Amino acid sequence: ENWKQYDPSIFLSVPRVHDQLMTRAREDTSLPSLLFSGRLRLVFTAGAPLPAHVAEAYREQSIPVLEGWGLTETSPCVTVTTKDTSWRSGFVGFPIPGVRVRVDSDQEILVKGPNVMQGYLDDEEATAHVIDDEGWFHTGDLGEFTAEGLRIFGRKDGAFKLTTGEKVHPQRIENVLVNESPYISMALVLGSGKDFVAALIYPDMSRLREWAKDKEPSGDDLLDSPAVRDLYAAELARINPMIEVKYHRVKRAMLIGREPSLASGELTSSGKLVRKAVLANQGRLAEALFSAESSPNVIEPVTAELQRI
Repeated sequence: ENWKQYDPSIFLSVPRVHDQLMTRAREDTSLPSLLFSGRLRLVFTAGAPLPAHVAEAYREQSIPVLEGWGLTETSPCVTVTTKDTSWRSGFVGFPIPGVRVRVDSDQEILVKGPNVMQGYLDDEEATAHVIDDEGWFHTGDLGEFTAEGLRIFGRKDGAFKLTTGEKVHPQRIENVLVNESPYISMALVLGSGKDFVAALIYPDMSRLREWAKDKEPSGDDLLDSPAVRDLYAAELARINPMIEVKYHRVKRAMLIGREPSLASGELTSSGKLVRKAVLANQGRLAEALFSAESSPNVIEPVTAELQRI
């Protein structure tokens, strides 16, 4: 109804809303003409990585996708892509005019410019922790500079160690899972103090139902279907080689049958998963991922061809 009323020329939102919009357009054949036959000339997204299949849906309609990156403390934009550059998942363009960005030896992204906050209100200690003596703001995000712009890996403070002592940056893995599989809506990577990396997966139910149209069972029993588990096993096997660091690759996964929400505390206002809340609500699933006892609901990547998929 809002779209009908305003017929926007630019649409800006977080990735989760873009994803939901494209899902609605795919499910309701009357919506594409409403969304794409008016004045819309570009869309913008920020707040989290945009899944590749969402960007592709816009490109199929000849709508450019621009993506930005920044934090509240940087008011908030630091970098942005342009219409002149091709979109790539995880790449957020170059610094806006007047803003400087560098990556330190630990791959943390530092920012300096007039957009950086003066400090946290009445908290000099916290301010000193993030703004150094030279005025560089330490964002806590990890990344690298490339010829195509800044590439974001994830948060520095979310890292954990396996029992082998190897450090894992979970958001980096989660981004690959979501960006590379149209059947994964969101993912939470686990493994702190464990021998391997595992993941809780929120399926993209709309795409999964489309895939399962000619398969049984359907409806509430869909996630219990062996064919569905085989699908996700094959997806993990396909995506794992794209994860550069071998000990980052997912060895086990389980599917979560309901969407995360703001009401449950599992989502932030920008559509990001809240790790503590998900683990509090899905603790039994998380435990099953690392249990020595086998479980029919645990999915492991396969290497053999699954002909029926």
